[in-house]
Amino acid sequence: WKTHEENLFDSYMSAYVDEPMLRVTDTFWEVIASVRNLASANVSQNYYTKDVRIKNILEAIPNSSHLINYSIKNEPDIDKFAESLLLPLYPDLNSTPSLTLADSYRQPDSAIPSINTLIEYKIITTKEARSKVIDEMQADIRNYYQLPWDHLVFGIGQSEPFITKERLEGVLLAEPTSFKSIEIALFKI
Repeated sequence: WKTHEENLFDSYMSAYVDEPMLRVTDTFWEVIASVRNLASANVSQNYYTKDVRIKNILEAIPNSSHLINYSIKNEPDIDKFAESLLLPLYPDLNSTPSLTLADSYRQPDSAIPSINTLIEYKIITTKEARSKVIDEMQADIRNYYQLPWDHLVFGIGQSEPFITKERLEGVLLAEPTSFKSIEIALFKI
């Protein structure tokens, strides 16, 4: 890290990692800080202090995936790509979190323990799939809450504009919940 830190400050960036991260975060400092996070000996020693909204990073997936010619065809593709953008910023990201509830076993797609956030990825490729995805999201809101998780973020890719963010928020945010916040990132794939 010490060997390459000066090169990064001099703007020698990797086109495959740093440029998409730069586009997502809109500033070069986040790229430097994310590398410091990964290079630090102790995950709790987090150099990244600016509040990055996960929703904004997820909404930048189409732009960032286009930069490296990454094609998103299904939910696991969204999951993998989103985690590749989030991991440098949140080194404690867990890609296989599990929640154990009294009556069932649940597993969100991602979790970031340091900010008590669960992330669920969905994809809508047909008009018919829209209702199924909304039902799944409502079930996630009801079933995923347990301590210490305070926040839930949905990353939803759609191939065509099958639903608007306002409509989704109207349906989902009406659900009774114990989460402190629920955010929706809707983007075209």
